[in-house]
Amino acid sequence: MARVLLFYILVVLLTGKSHNTSSNIRRVLVFGGNGFMGAETVERLLDLGYDVTIANRGNWYWDSATRIRPRVRFFSCDRSSALKSNCKKLMRFIQKIEFDAVVDFSAYKAVTIRDSLEALNGRAKLYVFISTDSIYEVCEKSHNGSTVESDDQPISSVSAGTSNDYGYQKLLCERELKKQKQDGGIHYVILRLPDVIGPRDNTKRWWSYQLWLQIYPYVKIPIYVPNRVKDVSFSLAYVKDVARAVTYVIKHDNKLHGHAINLGFEQTFTLGSYFFH
Repeated sequence: MARVLLFYILVVLLTGKSHNTSSNIRRVLVFGGNGFMGAETVERLLDLGYDVTIANRGNWYWDSATRIRPRVRFFSCDRSSALKSNCKKLMRFIQKIEFDAVVDFSAYKAVTIRDSLEALNGRAKLYVFISTDSIYEVCEKSHNGSTVESDDQPISSVSAGTSNDYGYQKLLCERELKKQKQDGGIHYVILRLPDVIGPRDNTKRWWSYQLWLQIYPYVKIPIYVPNRVKDVSFSLAYVKDVARAVTYVIKHDNKLHGHAINLGFEQTFTLGSYFFH
Protein backbone atom coordinates (compact mmCIF):
# COMPACT_ATOMS: atom_id res chain seq x y z
CA MET A 1 0.00 0.00 0.00
CA ALA A 2 2.83 2.39 0.91
CA ARG A 3 4.53 1.72 -2.41
CA VAL A 4 1.34 2.45 -4.31
CA LEU A 5 0.86 5.71 -2.42
CA LEU A 6 4.48 6.73 -2.98
CA PHE A 7 4.16 5.99 -6.72
CA TYR A 8 1.02 8.16 -6.89
CA ILE A 9 2.76 11.06 -5.11
CA LEU A 10 5.72 10.83 -7.49
CA VAL A 11 3.39 10.90 -10.52
CA VAL A 12 1.67 14.03 -9.20
CA LEU A 13 4.97 15.75 -8.41
CA LEU A 14 6.56 14.90 -11.75
CA THR A 15 3.58 15.57 -14.00
CA GLY A 16 1.53 18.03 -12.00
CA LYS A 17 -1.51 15.84 -12.68
CA SER A 18 -3.71 13.55 -10.65
CA HIS A 19 -6.68 11.50 -11.73
CA ASN A 20 -9.48 13.71 -13.07
CA THR A 21 -12.38 14.34 -10.78
CA SER A 22 -15.66 16.04 -11.50
CA SER A 23 -14.47 19.09 -9.54
CA ASN A 24 -11.49 19.91 -11.80
CA ILE A 25 -13.05 19.32 -15.21
CA ARG A 26 -14.32 22.54 -16.77
CA ARG A 27 -17.34 21.89 -18.93
CA VAL A 28 -18.71 24.07 -21.71
CA LEU A 29 -21.88 23.61 -23.74
CA VAL A 30 -21.77 25.22 -27.20
CA PHE A 31 -24.86 25.81 -29.31
CA GLY A 32 -23.51 25.75 -32.86
CA GLY A 33 -19.79 25.05 -32.79
CA ASN A 34 -19.61 23.59 -36.29
CA GLY A 35 -19.30 26.73 -38.42
CA PHE A 36 -16.88 29.55 -39.04
CA MET A 37 -16.64 31.17 -35.59
CA GLY A 38 -18.04 28.30 -33.58
CA ALA A 39 -15.54 25.68 -34.74
CA GLU A 40 -12.63 28.06 -34.16
CA THR A 41 -13.84 28.72 -30.62
CA VAL A 42 -14.47 25.05 -29.87
CA GLU A 43 -10.98 24.13 -31.09
CA ARG A 44 -9.46 26.72 -28.76
CA LEU A 45 -11.52 25.48 -25.82
CA LEU A 46 -10.40 21.93 -26.49
CA ASP A 47 -6.76 22.97 -26.76
CA LEU A 48 -7.10 24.68 -23.37
CA GLY A 49 -8.36 21.45 -21.83
CA TYR A 50 -12.10 22.08 -21.59
CA ASP A 51 -14.64 19.28 -21.82
CA VAL A 52 -16.86 20.48 -24.67
CA THR A 53 -20.37 19.43 -25.60
CA ILE A 54 -21.86 20.85 -28.78
CA ALA A 55 -25.43 20.88 -30.05
CA ASN A 56 -26.32 21.70 -33.64
CA ARG A 57 -28.22 20.31 -36.63
CA GLY A 58 -25.28 18.18 -37.75
CA ASN A 59 -24.09 20.23 -40.70
CA TRP A 60 -20.29 20.09 -40.64
CA TYR A 61 -18.69 23.00 -42.49
CA TRP A 62 -15.24 22.95 -44.07
CA ASP A 63 -13.14 20.46 -42.10
CA SER A 64 -15.09 20.61 -38.83
CA ALA A 65 -16.22 16.99 -39.27
CA THR A 66 -12.60 15.87 -38.79
CA ARG A 67 -11.17 18.82 -36.85
CA ILE A 68 -13.95 19.15 -34.25
CA ARG A 69 -16.42 16.27 -34.34
CA PRO A 70 -14.12 13.50 -33.01
CA ARG A 71 -12.99 15.64 -30.05
CA VAL A 72 -16.37 16.68 -28.62
CA ARG A 73 -19.56 15.24 -27.26
CA PHE A 74 -22.13 15.93 -29.97
CA PHE A 75 -25.92 16.06 -29.90
CA SER A 76 -27.96 16.56 -33.04
CA CYS A 77 -30.48 19.26 -32.21
CA ASP A 78 -32.70 21.62 -34.19
CA ARG A 79 -33.51 24.63 -32.00
CA SER A 80 -36.41 25.76 -34.15
CA SER A 81 -38.67 23.94 -31.68
CA ALA A 82 -38.42 23.32 -27.94
CA LEU A 83 -35.39 21.42 -26.68
CA LYS A 84 -37.53 19.33 -24.32
CA SER A 85 -39.49 17.85 -27.21
CA ASN A 86 -36.99 18.01 -30.07
CA CYS A 87 -33.63 17.34 -28.38
CA LYS A 88 -34.41 14.65 -25.80
CA LYS A 89 -30.92 13.10 -25.73
CA LEU A 90 -29.41 16.51 -25.06
CA MET A 91 -31.98 17.15 -22.35
CA ARG A 92 -31.17 13.89 -20.57
CA PHE A 93 -27.48 14.83 -20.61
CA ILE A 94 -28.07 18.42 -19.43
CA GLN A 95 -30.02 17.19 -16.41
CA LYS A 96 -26.92 15.37 -15.12
CA ILE A 97 -24.33 18.11 -15.67
CA GLU A 98 -23.49 21.58 -14.44
CA PHE A 99 -21.64 23.67 -17.01
CA ASP A 100 -19.04 26.32 -16.31
CA ALA A 101 -20.31 28.16 -19.37
CA VAL A 102 -22.71 28.02 -22.28
CA VAL A 103 -21.66 29.67 -25.54
CA ASP A 104 -24.50 30.41 -27.93
CA PHE A 105 -23.65 31.01 -31.59
CA SER A 106 -26.99 29.91 -33.03
CA ALA A 107 -29.84 31.76 -31.28
CA TYR A 108 -31.59 34.29 -33.48
CA LYS A 109 -34.89 34.62 -31.60
CA ALA A 110 -35.63 35.50 -27.98
CA VAL A 111 -37.82 32.42 -27.65
CA THR A 112 -34.76 30.27 -28.42
CA ILE A 113 -32.80 31.91 -25.59
CA ARG A 114 -35.75 31.48 -23.24
CA ASP A 115 -36.12 27.82 -24.17
CA SER A 116 -32.41 27.15 -23.60
CA LEU A 117 -32.44 28.84 -20.21
CA GLU A 118 -35.50 26.84 -19.16
CA ALA A 119 -33.80 23.62 -20.29
CA LEU A 120 -30.63 24.47 -18.34
CA ASN A 121 -32.66 25.32 -15.24
CA GLY A 122 -29.72 27.05 -13.57
CA ARG A 123 -27.17 24.34 -14.40
CA ALA A 124 -24.70 26.82 -15.94
CA LYS A 125 -22.57 29.49 -14.30
CA LEU A 126 -22.32 31.77 -17.34
CA TYR A 127 -24.14 32.30 -20.65
CA VAL A 128 -22.02 33.85 -23.41
CA PHE A 129 -24.24 35.11 -26.22
CA ILE A 130 -22.77 35.91 -29.64
CA SER A 131 -24.65 38.98 -30.83
CA THR A 132 -24.02 41.52 -33.59
CA ASP A 133 -23.31 45.20 -34.15
CA SER A 134 -26.42 45.15 -36.38
CA ILE A 135 -28.46 45.83 -33.23
CA TYR A 136 -27.30 49.46 -33.43
CA GLU A 137 -29.11 49.88 -36.72
CA VAL A 138 -32.41 49.60 -34.86
CA CYS A 139 -31.31 51.75 -31.90
CA GLU A 140 -31.17 55.44 -31.10
CA LYS A 141 -27.83 57.24 -31.11
CA SER A 142 -27.61 60.64 -29.41
CA HIS A 143 -24.02 61.56 -30.36
CA ASN A 144 -21.76 61.75 -33.40
CA GLY A 145 -18.87 59.66 -32.08
CA SER A 146 -18.11 55.99 -32.51
CA THR A 147 -20.85 53.61 -31.45
CA VAL A 148 -20.52 52.49 -27.84
CA GLU A 149 -22.23 49.73 -25.91
CA SER A 150 -24.72 52.08 -24.27
CA ASP A 151 -26.15 53.06 -27.69
CA ASP A 152 -28.49 50.08 -27.46
CA GLN A 153 -31.86 51.69 -26.78
CA PRO A 154 -34.26 50.63 -29.57
CA ILE A 155 -36.00 53.17 -31.76
CA SER A 156 -39.54 53.46 -30.44
CA SER A 157 -41.12 52.68 -33.82
CA VAL A 158 -39.03 49.57 -34.56
CA SER A 159 -40.73 46.17 -34.53
CA ALA A 160 -40.46 42.67 -35.96
CA GLY A 161 -40.29 42.63 -39.75
CA THR A 162 -38.23 45.83 -39.89
CA SER A 163 -35.74 46.21 -42.71
CA ASN A 164 -33.07 45.02 -40.27
CA ASP A 165 -35.03 42.22 -38.64
CA TYR A 166 -31.80 40.33 -37.93
CA GLY A 167 -30.48 43.13 -35.71
CA TYR A 168 -33.86 43.59 -34.06
CA GLN A 169 -34.22 39.89 -33.22
CA LYS A 170 -30.68 39.74 -31.82
CA LEU A 171 -31.49 42.76 -29.64
CA LEU A 172 -34.52 40.91 -28.29
CA CYS A 173 -32.26 37.93 -27.50
CA GLU A 174 -30.02 40.24 -25.48
CA ARG A 175 -32.99 41.62 -23.59
CA GLU A 176 -34.16 38.12 -22.75
CA LEU A 177 -30.78 37.38 -21.14
CA LYS A 178 -30.86 40.62 -19.17
CA LYS A 179 -34.39 39.99 -17.96
CA GLN A 180 -33.66 36.46 -16.72
CA LYS A 181 -30.67 37.76 -14.74
CA GLN A 182 -32.84 40.45 -13.15
CA ASP A 183 -35.21 37.65 -12.15
CA GLY A 184 -32.40 35.78 -10.38
CA GLY A 185 -31.03 33.79 -13.33
CA ILE A 186 -27.48 33.01 -14.42
CA HIS A 187 -24.68 35.42 -15.29
CA TYR A 188 -24.27 36.46 -18.90
CA VAL A 189 -21.84 38.24 -21.22
CA ILE A 190 -22.87 39.53 -24.65
CA LEU A 191 -20.31 39.89 -27.43
CA ARG A 192 -21.44 42.20 -30.25
CA LEU A 193 -19.49 41.35 -33.39
CA PRO A 194 -19.00 43.22 -36.66
CA ASP A 195 -18.34 41.28 -39.86
CA VAL A 196 -15.84 38.55 -39.00
CA ILE A 197 -13.03 37.56 -41.35
CA GLY A 198 -10.51 34.73 -41.39
CA PRO A 199 -9.93 31.14 -42.49
CA ARG A 200 -12.96 28.96 -43.29
CA ASP A 201 -15.39 31.86 -43.72
CA ASN A 202 -18.43 30.13 -45.15
CA THR A 203 -20.16 33.46 -45.97
CA LYS A 204 -17.42 34.10 -48.59
CA ARG A 205 -18.10 37.86 -48.34
CA TRP A 206 -14.54 39.08 -47.95
CA TRP A 207 -13.01 36.14 -49.75
CA SER A 208 -14.99 37.12 -52.86
CA TYR A 209 -13.76 40.73 -52.70
CA GLN A 210 -10.17 39.62 -52.12
CA LEU A 211 -10.28 37.23 -55.09
CA TRP A 212 -11.83 39.94 -57.24
CA LEU A 213 -8.98 42.34 -56.41
CA GLN A 214 -6.38 39.69 -57.23
CA ILE A 215 -7.80 38.80 -60.63
CA TYR A 216 -8.86 42.32 -61.69
CA PRO A 217 -5.59 43.03 -63.58
CA TYR A 218 -6.38 40.06 -65.81
CA VAL A 219 -10.15 40.25 -66.28
CA LYS A 220 -10.63 44.04 -66.04
CA ILE A 221 -14.13 43.60 -64.63
CA PRO A 222 -14.95 46.44 -62.17
CA ILE A 223 -15.72 45.65 -58.55
CA TYR A 224 -19.32 46.41 -57.74
CA VAL A 225 -19.89 48.28 -54.46
CA PRO A 226 -23.44 49.58 -53.80
CA ASN A 227 -23.52 53.35 -53.34
CA ARG A 228 -25.61 53.04 -50.18
CA VAL A 229 -22.75 51.24 -48.35
CA LYS A 230 -19.68 52.61 -50.17
CA ASP A 231 -19.00 55.35 -47.61
CA VAL A 232 -20.38 53.71 -44.48
CA SER A 233 -17.71 53.44 -41.79
CA PHE A 234 -17.34 50.03 -40.16
CA SER A 235 -14.91 47.70 -38.43
CA LEU A 236 -14.10 44.00 -38.63
CA ALA A 237 -13.06 41.21 -36.27
CA TYR A 238 -10.68 38.33 -36.90
CA VAL A 239 -12.10 34.89 -36.22
CA LYS A 240 -9.21 33.78 -34.00
CA ASP A 241 -9.66 36.95 -31.92
CA VAL A 242 -13.32 36.04 -31.46
CA ALA A 243 -12.24 32.63 -30.15
CA ARG A 244 -9.72 34.25 -27.81
CA ALA A 245 -12.32 36.69 -26.52
CA VAL A 246 -14.83 33.93 -25.76
CA THR A 247 -12.29 31.81 -23.91
CA TYR A 248 -11.00 34.85 -22.02
CA VAL A 249 -14.50 35.71 -20.84
CA ILE A 250 -15.05 32.14 -19.65
CA LYS A 251 -11.68 31.69 -17.99
CA HIS A 252 -10.70 35.00 -16.45
CA ASP A 253 -12.90 37.97 -15.97
CA ASN A 254 -15.95 37.99 -13.68
CA LYS A 255 -15.94 41.78 -14.01
CA LEU A 256 -17.43 41.36 -17.48
CA HIS A 257 -20.50 39.52 -16.22
CA GLY A 258 -23.68 41.42 -16.98
CA HIS A 259 -22.12 43.46 -19.77
CA ALA A 260 -22.38 43.75 -23.53
CA ILE A 261 -19.06 44.26 -25.30
CA ASN A 262 -18.31 45.58 -28.78
CA LEU A 263 -15.57 43.41 -30.26
CA GLY A 264 -13.62 44.53 -33.32
CA PHE A 265 -10.52 46.19 -34.73
CA GLU A 266 -9.71 49.64 -33.40
CA GLN A 267 -9.44 50.87 -36.99
CA THR A 268 -12.53 51.70 -39.00
CA PHE A 269 -12.75 52.10 -42.76
CA THR A 270 -15.20 52.20 -45.65
CA LEU A 271 -15.54 49.92 -48.65
CA GLY A 272 -14.79 52.91 -50.82
CA SER A 273 -11.45 53.56 -49.10
CA TYR A 274 -10.62 49.84 -49.04
CA PHE A 275 -11.10 49.26 -52.77
CA PHE A 276 -10.31 52.58 -54.40
CA HIS A 277 -7.16 53.77 -52.61
